[in-house]
Amino acid sequence: MNQKIKKKVNKIYKKKNYKIILNKNKMNRCLIFFSGNGIFFPDTIEEFNKTIEIRDRYEWEQISKDVNAKKVIFMRDIKKNWYQKGISRKINNINKIILLLKKETKKFPEIVLIGSSAGGYLASVVGNYLKKAYVINFAGQVDLIFEGLKLKNKKYQNISRKMKNSTIFYFFSNKNKNDLIHYNLIRKNNNIKFFKFDSNIHGPAV
Repeated sequence: MNQKIKKKVNKIYKKKNYKIILNKNKMNRCLIFFSGNGIFFPDTIEEFNKTIEIRDRYEWEQISKDVNAKKVIFMRDIKKNWYQKGISRKINNINKIILLLKKETKKFPEIVLIGSSAGGYLASVVGNYLKKAYVINFAGQVDLIFEGLKLKNKKYQNISRKMKNSTIFYFFSNKNKNDLIHYNLIRKNNNIKFFKFDSNIHGPAV
């Protein structure tokens, strides 16, 4: 991102960058939708203004309109950095995201976390720390080194070991070279149910 778009991003970074919808007479479950790095594209001021400042976009909003859940939470990473800087100035790392979601979901007997690509990455991380969590992960990355991201704090660099404590449904394209790299890191995890698409497109959401 150039300096002009970074200033715009930092302005919105001061806001919450998550929202919660409460539904009456719905099933006693909580759904959490994590936006990926495609939250706005391309990285221009015009696109950022249209998508984030005007539309206030979160991924999955259209798909989630008719879900049967009492609480629905949306999160986005406008810095597009696999949530390494959290979602806002106040919640500025993954640990703080986990603490927030533990608080927001503690009364629910069922929690479902959904995300594609970077959103799938975080869904799997958070699912490791929430009891009774199910994860629906569309081609979420496993080791960020393959995305050119080498972290000083290695806790969330390679999350393959953190993808063993929840039930995960993992969707990926079997002709996408990058998807296959990450799939091969977790293909022996017995708690993961794999679904292969005959496609070369990254992060297909069905």
